[in-house]
Amino acid sequence: TDCADSDCADHGACIPHEEDRAPIAASNEIETAVPDNDPAGIVSTITVDAEPGFILDDVKVDVLMEHTWIGDLTVRLVHPDGTVAVLHDRTGDDADDLYIEQADIEAFEGKPAAGTWVLEVVDNAGGDEGSLVGWYLTLQARR
Repeated sequence: TDCADSDCADHGACIPHEEDRAPIAASNEIETAVPDNDPAGIVSTITVDAEPGFILDDVKVDVLMEHTWIGDLTVRLVHPDGTVAVLHDRTGDDADDLYIEQADIEAFEGKPAAGTWVLEVVDNAGGDEGSLVGWYLTLQARR
């Protein structure tokens, strides 16, 4: 059966069974100060213990930060294989606090779900301070 063929896509062999799907939720709620005007920034990790063979269909990430000038911040999500998705890149000028809710991050589709995910946060300018309050991953994976 050719599952890519629209005439066969509804065939039972092409429809994933529930045991072949795995919603995975994980979080890191350790509040971490972001050093002011420091290119090293901070890293925060979440280890996902998914069964081998589960690949990603969808990645959703939520990030909560307290900061007095969000235009200073760069926030990146790094897959366990090193692939990077930029979630926030110095936008928002002098607005306070940052809540990122991003889904369907295409850079990670088809990649393994398991491993250590990294959130990188850099404050690129001096004079304002803040912290990462927490971040949350919701993964949709399949065999």
